[in-house]
Amino acid sequence: GKACLQQVKLRRMSSRNTRGSSAEEVVQGSRVTVLNGRHFPAFRAGDEGVVLSVDEEAQTCQVEFSGRPRNQPVQVALRHLQVKA
Repeated sequence: GKACLQQVKLRRMSSRNTRGSSAEEVVQGSRVTVLNGRHFPAFRAGDEGVVLSVDEEAQTCQVEFSGRPRNQPVQVALRHLQVKA
């Protein structure tokens, strides 16, 4: 309902505000790790990979995870990822 939409809007606003810090921004070529507590059929917490492309509008990216077949990138929401330092 309405509360859910407000949370989404707040999340989008806060993610936009933090995107200015380039150290944390997910961009093509970034090495990323899936955040704790995330478990999906194609990836789970702790998985590491390289970002192949980013769709800013959809807030997703294509990630090639280590230990997975090459040329089989996985679409992942940016909110599930953390850039490796």
